[in-house]
Amino acid sequence: MTHLKLGYCFDAGHAHMATGVESEFELMADRIRSTHLHDNQGQDDDHLFPGKGTIDWRKTMRLLARRNDQYPLLLELREVPEMAHPIEEAKRTMDQLIKYTTEEYEQ
Repeated sequence: MTHLKLGYCFDAGHAHMATGVESEFELMADRIRSTHLHDNQGQDDDHLFPGKGTIDWRKTMRLLARRNDQYPLLLELREVPEMAHPIEEAKRTMDQLIKYTTEEYEQ
């Protein structure tokens, strides 16, 4: 806690391991200045590609898109040695995440 008007990097993977993406986002929403986007199973800091763990990325991206003054969306991923084309997979993943911000979310 501080009296300074500091900004935060919203880390979706860490939020998922804490109290959950939505509740952590609500705590930080007004002060988010950047993001780290990666997935996990909710227990370990795996840095998986989004969609390879248990984060609800449709819901997460809709939360992140709520802000008018948008912040950078950064993938923070662990190397996957058996992945032949990681840059192409990262681009496909980011394209899908961006798509989630514009489609209707059904609960």
